[in-house]
Amino acid sequence: MAGNPRVEFEPKRDLVLSYTTPIVYVKVHDSEALDGELKRLILTEEKAKPGVTKSNIRGWHSDTDLAQWDKPAVKTLFGLIDPVVRRLSGFLVGREPWGGGMRYTAWANVNRAGSYNKMHNHPGFHWSGVYYVDVGERDANETDSGKIEFQDPRGFVSMLPIPGKPFGQTTSIRPRSGALLIFPSFIYHAVTPYTGAGERISIAFNVLLEGESGWKKDAEGGRTPSAT
Repeated sequence: MAGNPRVEFEPKRDLVLSYTTPIVYVKVHDSEALDGELKRLILTEEKAKPGVTKSNIRGWHSDTDLAQWDKPAVKTLFGLIDPVVRRLSGFLVGREPWGGGMRYTAWANVNRAGSYNKMHNHPGFHWSGVYYVDVGERDANETDSGKIEFQDPRGFVSMLPIPGKPFGQTTSIRPRSGALLIFPSFIYHAVTPYTGAGERISIAFNVLLEGESGWKKDAEGGRTPSAT
């Protein structure tokens, strides 16, 4: 056979990474005053109402009407979240920010020592997220305290684990106060037991994109590409 067949595999050049799962984790700058007011509102609500049980174990979970609370701090928060969700929704498909309707469901979580949230997801929505009002005090003896963990959404990756387990690993984020997290609602996630002092306070939300198309039509009847 003529020639000398060979293969020179270079991962940085030849590897195609597919099925990426987008997770947004971004800091809200200068959020201290907003966080303080949200914390006051949530702790006042906790004293007034018993809360509900969903994925929360021992923690307090408000009713799911927080996005409709007629409070300036709540309106400010969702005014910050809205454009991020819109831009994310368009960017992933090469479009301009989503311009259609968006329906929010939101609630507050208050976790104290020993509280956690079991594995769950949010059927019936497109995006889910968390805003961290106050992550409480760090426990120097427990590095996993109050982390949010995401399960690999590809169900078949555990069929025959590859040595080293490059697939099927849990992604963990140890949040900080004033941070915003957004992820697809289909991803199963949980919160590890909080072992610090004080309260770990967060606002969780789901988003449903509404309308046949949230993108403007161009002159030819197609969709306008994203400028991002």
